[in-house]
Amino acid sequence: GLVRRARGLPAPLSRGERGEWFALTFFAALVAAAVWLSSPGSFVPDIKPEVYLAPWRSAVDYLAAWRESPFLGSASFDVGLAPVAFVVAGLDALGAAAEVTTRLVRVALLVVGALGARQFVRSVSRDRATRAGRVVAAIAYVANPYVIVAGSTMAILLPWALLPWFAMAVLAGLRHQGAWRHPVIAGLDVGDEREVDLQGVDR
Repeated sequence: GLVRRARGLPAPLSRGERGEWFALTFFAALVAAAVWLSSPGSFVPDIKPEVYLAPWRSAVDYLAAWRESPFLGSASFDVGLAPVAFVVAGLDALGAAAEVTTRLVRVALLVVGALGARQFVRSVSRDRATRAGRVVAAIAYVANPYVIVAGSTMAILLPWALLPWFAMAVLAGLRHQGAWRHPVIAGLDVGDEREVDLQGVDR
């Protein structure tokens, strides 16, 4: 352990840490199976269909802050979807079909949210929370009626997945006053949450 730390290498995981990550990995596998077995083989978009059906065109269009139509034009609320569209475009370039991409994105967001909840509990407790407590927090953040029912749309799921990370950035900014990177991270986070959330009322 001392030699590895001296060389800048991560210390090997303890038995308890291995158990924690095994439990999280097993839960992630269950989440992936649940998503994959929901309407298998069908394309069920959770946001505007063109994000998955024409991701490259959508990614470029969403970078514009102004729409040319309807009428004389209007402000675009699609800017926050541009990062999502670029991710989908990358998956499309790898040959993933639309029905596969929707499921990959959903699983990724659920895992990001679960890991964020785990890290938030760890941060709030100043690393005093038990490993079992962190695992329970991650599971409870995902496996609850709100996520199962309301989390069927990207407008809900993406802000939900980013919320624990945003809260940690705010908490770190309060703990380390004078450091600029934490407020910047929080600002970028909440900005993307707001833009994507507006997709639920944009049309």
